[in-house]
Amino acid sequence: MKILFTNSPLHYTHGHTFTQPDWQTLVLPLLAAIAGETKHTIRLVDNTEGWLRSHRILSEIRAFKPDLLGVSIIAARDIQKTVGVIRQVRQEFASLPIVAGGQGASFYDELLVRNGTNVVVRGEGEITLRELIAAYGSGHPDFSAIPGITWLEGSAVVKRSAARERIKTLDDSPFPAFDLMPKRKSRWFPGRFAGSVETSRGCPFSCNFCAITSFWEGSFRTKTNVRIVEELKILAAQGRTHVYLADDNFGMGTEKHMDLFERILSANLDVRFFAQMRTDTIAENPDMVELGARAGLYGALIGFDTYDAETFHHISKKGSIDLNHRCSETLRRNGVIILGSHIYGLPSQKRPRDFNRTFWVGRRNSDLFRMPHFSLLPGTRAYNTMVTEEVIQDAERRNDDFRFLVRAPAERRAFKAWYHVYTLLHVLLPDEILKALFHPNRNARILKRMGYWGTCRHYAYRALRKVKGTDI
Repeated sequence: MKILFTNSPLHYTHGHTFTQPDWQTLVLPLLAAIAGETKHTIRLVDNTEGWLRSHRILSEIRAFKPDLLGVSIIAARDIQKTVGVIRQVRQEFASLPIVAGGQGASFYDELLVRNGTNVVVRGEGEITLRELIAAYGSGHPDFSAIPGITWLEGSAVVKRSAARERIKTLDDSPFPAFDLMPKRKSRWFPGRFAGSVETSRGCPFSCNFCAITSFWEGSFRTKTNVRIVEELKILAAQGRTHVYLADDNFGMGTEKHMDLFERILSANLDVRFFAQMRTDTIAENPDMVELGARAGLYGALIGFDTYDAETFHHISKKGSIDLNHRCSETLRRNGVIILGSHIYGLPSQKRPRDFNRTFWVGRRNSDLFRMPHFSLLPGTRAYNTMVTEEVIQDAERRNDDFRFLVRAPAERRAFKAWYHVYTLLHVLLPDEILKALFHPNRNARILKRMGYWGTCRHYAYRALRKVKGTDI
């Protein structure tokens, strides 16, 4: 079979993609490996590489003529845009089987199958996708015999097979087929190319705004260090030594990660890696961070979230202002740059100015200050308690997510306006400009400049959309 795998289209709200343009998706090469690159002819199309168009999938389908299209939808925020693309594909290619999967797809399976998708793979896909491809290859697919999928029977009845059990060990997941991905040059480290490695899945914590816990049902699994090092060696052999760790929560388990860093050093793996980590993991394990920095840890995305003591309780997260400060101090002491994430528009913030303390303190504790909107993601406890049928209908009318829709219209307008005020204030403050020019840590300078580039790109897309100059 000829199989084309792609991901959600690029969108102007993808600030993390704009500030971390070196990051190369892990999902597409993993899907290729699951499908079996030696058994099928596979093409991978990464939509994060666009400039004026959010995707090129229609032209790729015309050229490649696949027997099956697979669409990865990781983030729930991308669902409406992705559904729009699937409708375009279905309109032009009426008989092409379309399969969608990922966290976003799992939460919106009914919406997808009612809008042109043939099958949605719910949850983990290693086994389900293989069985589904085999079923399509037989010419007479029997969906009812495959656990973990959703499909439309006839024109109206949504059918869901029984849930699929997760694979027992992540070492059973195939090695991602990065050889099918074009090499992406690192903007940070000359002579290196980018790659990604997944060392774990899930998270044992239960922050009420995060969909990871509900998607993985509270499970947390890791690959063995032997397997992780082997993946790093494969990437290194391809020159992909600028590595993004795709874990939702890297660093869980001090002894395991100390051993991993020792193995990386013993193998003389000249890698540089970036990870997403918790404040308590870092603040309470300074020796692990020091060893990690020696092994190649150069940067981390940290969920500081807030500097309002009451808010930590509201979001059901183990955190504190003290942990935030200690985390920042530990990373800076080891030369690790900080992409600090702070949630704007939390329900506990009744007025935009309630974000002031987090804004000013968070800037000092981060090398690049990030302020994503509070989003009510399907599957989270916050969504289940705050999103009503009226809110859902409002979101559908606006083709929007749930960032501000739970607020009264006047509050909504105020929070939207002040988001831009905070953003522009941040990038125009003299100390931020000076950091981008003269910060003693070269990687911090690059991160700051990428932040400016990401902000410019975001507002350029907003302006171009008004004159239909882009669909991003």
